[in-house]
Amino acid sequence: MVYSKCLDASRNYEKFEQKELRRIRNNNAARRSRQARRAKETKNRTRMAALEQENGALRAQIDVLKRELEHVHLLIIFGIGCKDLKLNCQKQIRGK
Repeated sequence: MVYSKCLDASRNYEKFEQKELRRIRNNNAARRSRQARRAKETKNRTRMAALEQENGALRAQIDVLKRELEHVHLLIIFGIGCKDLKLNCQKQIRGK
């Protein structure tokens, strides 16, 4: 009878140890997962900021090109050529 109780206590302790080890491993895995998620979020925020900045620069470039295109259309409509304006069209169009 005493042996049986000792055996039961030993088994219970082994189960407790197994549960404790599993809990520790799970806590460590959860910690690593949270750290990885935070790192990914930081990386994504940095990338988003860079893309927003690039997007703003591209939108500004689009505005400049639209104004240049409108200017060229007006020159064509009114029949004013580069020779009439004494300009070099290639340099004007390329922005050099």
